[in-house]
Amino acid sequence: MKSTDLPTDAHQAPPIRSISLAALRELIDTSSSTHPLFGFVDRAFAECGGSDWKGAFLHWLDTSEDRLAVAGRRFDLGPAQTLAVAIAAHAEIDPAFARVVAWLQAPVADGRPTLGLLAAAVAPLSGRADVLALKHGRAAALELLSWSDADDVLAAQEARVPDAVLQALGVDAQPETGPDACAREAPCPSQRVLLDGAVNALRRIGMPLVLRSPDPDEARNAATYIAGQLGRPICLDRPAWPPGLAAACAIDGRIPVFSVATAPGERIQIPEPRVSHLPTLVVAGSDGAVSVGGAICAELALPLPTPAERSERWKVGGFGSEVADALAARWRCSVARIDALATAARFEAAGRGALPTEDDVAAAARIRDAAMFDGVGRLLPTEVGDSDLILPDSTRSELQRLAGRCRVRERMPVALRGAAACAVRVLFAGPTGTGKSLAARWLAARLGLPLIAIDLAALTSKWVGETEKNLAQVFSRAEGSSAILLFDEADSVFGARTDVGSANDRFANNQTNYLLARMESFDGIVVLTSNSRQRIDNAFLRRLDVVIEFGVPGPQERRRLWERHLGSAAERGFIERVAGAIDLPGGSVAGAALSARALALAEGRAVTADDVVLALRAEYQKLGRTVPAELRI
Repeated sequence: MKSTDLPTDAHQAPPIRSISLAALRELIDTSSSTHPLFGFVDRAFAECGGSDWKGAFLHWLDTSEDRLAVAGRRFDLGPAQTLAVAIAAHAEIDPAFARVVAWLQAPVADGRPTLGLLAAAVAPLSGRADVLALKHGRAAALELLSWSDADDVLAAQEARVPDAVLQALGVDAQPETGPDACAREAPCPSQRVLLDGAVNALRRIGMPLVLRSPDPDEARNAATYIAGQLGRPICLDRPAWPPGLAAACAIDGRIPVFSVATAPGERIQIPEPRVSHLPTLVVAGSDGAVSVGGAICAELALPLPTPAERSERWKVGGFGSEVADALAARWRCSVARIDALATAARFEAAGRGALPTEDDVAAAARIRDAAMFDGVGRLLPTEVGDSDLILPDSTRSELQRLAGRCRVRERMPVALRGAAACAVRVLFAGPTGTGKSLAARWLAARLGLPLIAIDLAALTSKWVGETEKNLAQVFSRAEGSSAILLFDEADSVFGARTDVGSANDRFANNQTNYLLARMESFDGIVVLTSNSRQRIDNAFLRRLDVVIEFGVPGPQERRRLWERHLGSAAERGFIERVAGAIDLPGGSVAGAALSARALALAEGRAVTADDVVLALRAEYQKLGRTVPAELRI
């Protein structure tokens, strides 16, 4: 097939290109037979049986499997409008055809046919040259044809066939709709059951369907799978239909996939496609609403793969059975994330000529999560051992039980916990410096998961609704990544609601109400820290699974802290005396020990009791507390 021909049935003659030229030949007076293009047009006219070209066209329209003929029958365009599309399409992609059009429209130099020329060319089929019927007909309504500036004289308005339609008809035009590329990981079996049901429904009744997942890649993969069962996907990154795309999809068997970002309380509206019963897929996150043509769409929430499915996916990623089972238990995440982490881990291992390990996966996850939460949080180091966590035995036991609960959270009965069956919501409450953040790092280390400290200042916005939107993105990213969220000084956003006395109070309460609802549905691990549990809204407290109180360390814990931070750098008797008399929290002890070491290091000597005393005085002054008598000169 020549690139200047629309696709034709190989057994059919004449082709639609010749028929279109024959229709234009009717507009040429024989006195123009000396024109260089006359012979070119006249040969096509003769090929179509001369004035019987109309019969050849009607036969082509009724019997041809050419995409344009099929579209004409499917869309009920009628002979006149189908021929108008054929003439306009050939003028777009065939230079010789465009020169014929320009000749007939002289002195107009453009090779695109005007509305007046098209109306005259198709008049033998419609009975009259009706420009209004052509301009407002089915072809224009479906965006198979578009017209130039409406301020032009009606008959002088030029016709154009959108690039998407040209591509669907089989010509070599580049689409304006972006690449039709989505990742193509096969869904896991539990997802495939749901997706196959959606495919059957879409086959029976073409309709819009919203696919929701905290992991955008997972939702796009699911959309690609559905589209692959129905035709071919074409991905769109904005909630709008490019010109002619709906008709092009119907002609070419393509399934549009819109990727939209929805925020809490926001509704994304996608215009109704010009073609009825066209399956349309929308990829969205967990929040907000989506409508197509003003109507709320059917929705499908994608479940995370089961532990057995995750293990099989890790095996596909190149890991042995034992490691795959361990990774499946550790990483509760989507198929798309498993594939990404496995690929990154294999690359890291290949650099040292070894097989990928769990540590390689953890390193890859840290890199991805640091980038994922950039701007809203920071990745905290989790190299915290048991000896680093110096707490009373009762508090340590509570933390051990919390770690055990987090490990078995996926085995908790859904009926007992509702939708967020795997959620663990924790509050660490206590004075500053008592080890709350360190305990969160210890928990992340025990579970082998990344810990993200959320930057509340970056999330909070003066604009109405922006704070909720930022928080929604954080929760969605965490659900898709298995990362533990840490809200340090959480009472700033999880604080008690107040009586409404101003607009600011109302907005603050709305923010708290959103957090209540989102925490209820959050399916991951979140740790809140606060200096006092009384500062947390009572409704939040009722929804927490675990509350652990961190108190100021007693003499035994303080002695262990001093030994941990100073080691043999100070006399044991001095440590005993300081631990018994100085009631500072662990953070202040660590700060004083660091200052004492710095003083000694600056002078090139060992740490002395005087260095510790000076550092402790500074700590008391920093806290605004009276320096004990034991530290006074």
